[in-house]
Amino acid sequence: MASPSPNQGTPTTGSSKLDNASKEDLVKLLKRQQVLSKKNNTEKVKENERLKEGIATLQCELQSYESTVERLKKENDDIYTSNQLMTSNIEELSCAMKKKESERKKLSNEREDHLSELAVLRDNKTQMKGILGSLQESEAALQQDITALTVKLDSEQQERREERKER
Repeated sequence: MASPSPNQGTPTTGSSKLDNASKEDLVKLLKRQQVLSKKNNTEKVKENERLKEGIATLQCELQSYESTVERLKKENDDIYTSNQLMTSNIEELSCAMKKKESERKKLSNEREDHLSELAVLRDNKTQMKGILGSLQESEAALQQDITALTVKLDSEQQERREERKER
């Protein structure tokens, strides 16, 4: 046979006390849960406020970082533009240097040509001096010959005159 349930053999008044005690425990439990819930809610509100402050701080930092990124992008663009300008200037200078080098080589070649021509002219001058010296010597010899011939001619004319006088 089955055993009787605990409430079956108990009087109704006892059951009512147990019910009252259980109700009081339940009320205490509910109040305690409410206090804990309020405490948890307060902690959650504080945590939520702390998180909101953290988010606001992070948003400020993010704006600062974004501002820095934009500034750095602008600086990078400026540097790129400056680099392009410098590259263009370098190319122009390189081209100008090549032209100057070509001009320098041309002038150097012309100088070499002029120096060669000058050497030839100096050689010609030396040869001309030699020829002039020879001509001067020949002229001096001719002058002596002319003088000798003139003297001879004069003396022959003198002799002829004397011969004519004698005759």
